[in-house]
Amino acid sequence: MLTGDGLLIGRYDGDTRMPAGARDTGYHYRHWRLWLTADRASVYVRTPDGVEERPRVREGAGRD
Repeated sequence: MLTGDGLLIGRYDGDTRMPAGARDTGYHYRHWRLWLTADRASVYVRTPDGVEERPRVREGAGRD
């Protein structure tokens, strides 16, 4: 799991509210839309079922 390895910054929340300052990035996949806040600590995905908060990947993670 990525969180146990320290690769993710933050936590996943599958049922959250969109922060007031979040902005739509214009990126989408089918019915999912990507939103960001100014601090970019997490990303938010608006789905037909609500809003999910997803953590960032730590800088440099996944690079060889």
